[in-house]
Amino acid sequence: TEVDSTITDTNGGYAFQNLWYGEYHVEIDIPDGFAASPQDQGSDNSIDSDINTTGVMAPTTLNPRQHDRSRDAGLYRPASVGDLVWEDLDGDGIQDPEEEGIPGVTVRLFDADGTEVGSTITDDDGTYAFVDLTPGDYHLAVDIPDGFAASPQDQGSNDESSDDTADSDIDTAGVMTPTALSSGEHDPSQDAGLFRPASIGDLVWEDLDGDGIQDPDEEGIPGVTVRLFDADGTEVGFTITDDNGGYSFLNLYYREYHIEVDIPDGFAASPQDQGSDDTTDSDIDTAGVMTPTILDPEEHDSSQDAGLVPVS
Repeated sequence: TEVDSTITDTNGGYAFQNLWYGEYHVEIDIPDGFAASPQDQGSDNSIDSDINTTGVMAPTTLNPRQHDRSRDAGLYRPASVGDLVWEDLDGDGIQDPEEEGIPGVTVRLFDADGTEVGSTITDDDGTYAFVDLTPGDYHLAVDIPDGFAASPQDQGSNDESSDDTADSDIDTAGVMTPTALSSGEHDPSQDAGLFRPASIGDLVWEDLDGDGIQDPDEEGIPGVTVRLFDADGTEVGFTITDDNGGYSFLNLYYREYHIEVDIPDGFAASPQDQGSDDTTDSDIDTAGVMTPTILDPEEHDSSQDAGLVPVS
């Protein structure tokens, strides 16, 4: 039975006085915009919060002349985090006006200990949100769907891309940098750009007749190092040809690239660009360097071949 009520003063204090000895419990009317703090945290009962999620405290028995000053209630303003998973059509890591959200993508929320505390699915517009969160440290991770890869993270230096609400925040594994949410904060800057990756590669083969054209009896050469360079001439990857002489570079952005082959001892480059079929000719010059090419979305350029002539 409710026997009394009071209003907290300007400092948040309250008291019920002149009580009979007996058992009582206290309830708080949680105001709009607030939620109950975690109950009974820590070892000092004088500074923890005693209410459950509905504002109710555990019963206590008052003895003669007792004043129980341990009946506290912590309230916080719930925080939220989220925003958008979008298709990065040009693969530049910046959301352009024509680039739309991707529905049906799973986004996961982790606490400071790395424990998953929630998951959600992007809506028809590619948006998502985690609401009613206790203030604290969190990070988000996106389950990258098949056929997509993560856009470049935290890109750009111009006015548009300096806005953290327009860039992509996931790394190559779909994980975002941790963020600290304060009481009442809504962080709408946690975005994920996904693009449909391109690839490039094909074959390094032994050109037995030295004509710069791969004939049916001419096989690939395993163990050859092949390097990938961007438009600035920076090496962005390398690989080794497999047992069949094949190689590939996957999950590439839509960019200009060129390929270089480390010509092994005992070989020289075949004549370049012979014949009319670009899938069977040799594309390296005498130094093992191929002509630059620009990759389009989802393109697989399988014409980058290198013929090597055995020399004594």
